[in-house]
Amino acid sequence: MLKRLNNIEYMPGLTDIYKTIILSYAKRISELQKEIEDLDKKLDEIGEESKEVKHLKTIPGVATKLASRLIGEIGDIDRFPSEKQLAVYCGVACVDNNSGKVTKARAVYK
Repeated sequence: MLKRLNNIEYMPGLTDIYKTIILSYAKRISELQKEIEDLDKKLDEIGEESKEVKHLKTIPGVATKLASRLIGEIGDIDRFPSEKQLAVYCGVACVDNNSGKVTKARAVYK
């Protein structure tokens, strides 16, 4: 990103303060992108050592990143007494919408 902004000095209509602000934001964005890459690598390393991640990776289509994110979002899976309650928590369960007199079709809530 910073490489693309090398010619900012030649952009007509931008005052010096705007150029300074843009370059400052671009530098911060680049720093954050690097930090995200470093965190992703660290999470992959941690995930590779986790028995829960290894277990989830036996599911077709589930790799380290997805397994780690699932564990991070769900936390301790033992807090869900059933698969249905886990599905409701995740927002992928079909739930009846009844009000006593009206029965609506089952819908998936996210």
